[in-house]
Order: sequence, then structure tokens, then C-alpha cells
Amino acid sequence: MSPPGEVEFFVDSGTVPATDEDAVDLGQTQVPRWALVLVVVLIAGLLMTMAAQTRHKPVATATPQPLPIVASPASTSGLGAPIPFGRASPALDLGATVPIFVLESGRLYRVTDTTAVGVNLDGPGFTRIGTPPRLVVDAAANRAWVVPIDTPDADIVEFDAGNLHRLRTLHSRESVRDTAALGGHLYLARSTGLADVTPGATAPTLLPVLGGFVASVAADPKRHRLLALVLNVGASMQQITVGGTVPGAHASVPVAGGNVRVTQDGAIWLAGFGSATAGAVVLRLDPKTLRPLLTSAVAARLGASSRIESAGDRDIWVRSAGDGEGLWCVDGRSGSILQHWPSVRGPVASVEGVAFASMEGALVPLVLDGCTG
Repeated sequence: MSPPGEVEFFVDSGTVPATDEDAVDLGQTQVPRWALVLVVVLIAGLLMTMAAQTRHKPVATATPQPLPIVASPASTSGLGAPIPFGRASPALDLGATVPIFVLESGRLYRVTDTTAVGVNLDGPGFTRIGTPPRLVVDAAANRAWVVPIDTPDADIVEFDAGNLHRLRTLHSRESVRDTAALGGHLYLARSTGLADVTPGATAPTLLPVLGGFVASVAADPKRHRLLALVLNVGASMQQITVGGTVPGAHASVPVAGGNVRVTQDGAIWLAGFGSATAGAVVLRLDPKTLRPLLTSAVAARLGASSRIESAGDRDIWVRSAGDGEGLWCVDGRSGSILQHWPSVRGPVASVEGVAFASMEGALVPLVLDGCTG
């Protein structure tokens, strides 16, 4: 799909200077001036009649519009018109005031209302990227990272989030299970613990304060900490500050695996599969004790396991860990189901009341009706 062209209408209001001739030469034919006058009078009368019939109707004016990305309310799929990505992606009317970063089809994009910038991921440091890499952004530190997941001996690449200039490449010998960024640090959840990539470092450093299999890690910027799901004899949630200290919050959680995510307004959610009984688990955790606070009803619809695709401003985006196409928007406070899309593939992100999925080389808006993002 290419951006639509622009069509402009011009109205010429100029006049032709009058002469003293009695006839006007139209090609080879001499037409009497009185005949032309009669024609003008008849046309004027017709226009006055039409104006009288429509004078009470509102006049619609055509205004050039930006590329539309929001579907009409009549959309049955709940998806807006896809916006393809390419080397010459147009500026888009995103309806958001912050940049949206997209990792799609071997390229990293930074999209705003006025610009769409993309860089290739096929240079040095990307030759070993497997399936699929994670994109992590630390807006406060102006950094973005592309991190291979479940890929040993892979390279992690750091970018300037403002212009997508490549800053450094780091090698990770061990597979990364999950990743998060906070305070300019990049944290890597691995089977041997939690590793820290400090600003300017050439390699990750294992934090000695947190041992065991770290299945997931998430930033909690509102409380200036990280949250880690650790799998040892049982599963537990632990908090870590920037720099690697553990202040003391620790709680057992009833999962055998999964991931943790935090909404922008501070709601903490854990999804995965149960340790005692079969089936998906979707839990909101108490921010002080990290113990389960409530269970979302969406868990009953997710089969054997679940995962949190992403966390928005106030809601979370949840999938079944099995088929991966059904998508649910869940209220970040109450856990109630707000919306469901039966077939949405690819990463999903939301911000300030708008949401997008990256699917098959295009940015696809999700039509929100109840979900606030």
C-alpha cells in the first residue's frame, strides 16, 4: 500500500475584458452578442433555482487528511487499516504524543506524527539474531536495545532512541529469557541469574544478589525498582533496585513459569501456568508485598498457559501461550476483560488511548472500545 495522493480543486474567479464588438468569434462561427447574453441569463437563473433548493442544507468542505489509521466503528475485525513499513514510510497521524518503536521484518522503526525513520538489522551484531528478538526502550535514558531471546552466543545492539544511531554491540554467551531497562541499565533474565549491562559497559555482569533461574524481569519505574520472577525449588517474586541491591520484598507465587509486567500507572501483573493445578494463571500482585492480590477472569479463557504481551498506561494485553493469536485487553486495576480480538499476531503496544499491533510488515491499529490502552 502506498500513501494516497492529493487532489486539489481550483476555482477561477477572473473575468474576460469586454469589447465593443457586436459578435464573439468562437472558432470559425460568429455568434451574436445578444445570444451569449441570453445564455448567461438562462444559466444564472438555473443556478439561482438550485441554490434556493439547497440553501438549508449544510455545505461539506473537503479538507486534505493525513493517512488514516483508525477504522470506522463498523469494523467487524476490530482492526484499522494497515500501514505498511518500508524504507520510505510516510509520516503518520498516530494519535499519540510519544514516539512508537517497532521491530518488524528485519528493521527497527521510530514512528511519530511527523517522521518515520527505519534502520536495517542486517549489519554486524545482527547475524545471530534468532526468533524473535525483543525491543526494549528506556525513554528517560534515550536508549533502545534489540535483544535476541533464547539464542546462545548472540549479540545485543544498543541505539540512540532519538535518531536510531547504533551506539554499541555487546555479546551474550548465555541465552536471555527476558529483558528490561531502567535508569540507563539493561537487565537480562538468564538461567543463572540476572545480568546487568551498565551504561558504557562492553559486556553484561551477573548480579550476585539474585541467583537461580530468572524467568522474567520487568521495570517498575514508578517505584524505582525491578521485579524478577525466580524459579528455584518454588517460584518467587523479588524486587531489585538499580545497582543490584535487594531491599527485602519477596513472595512466593503459584506459578511454574511465566512473565511479569507493570503498567505505566504501577499495576503489577504476573501470567503463566499454575504450579499446583493445570491451567493459565493471570494474577495482579500487591505492590508492597508482591503477593497475589486478585485473579483475572481472563485466565479461564486461555487454556493451559498464558503470557502478558505488553503493559500499557492502565491496561495489560494478554494472550494464550498456546495459539498466540487471540488477544485480550484486561483492566490493569480490576482484572476485568475489556475487549477481545480473535486474530492478532505480532507484538502489541499501547499508549495514551491508542494501540497498535505489528503484523506482516505493517503497523495495524486496534480499534478501542472499552479498552483505554
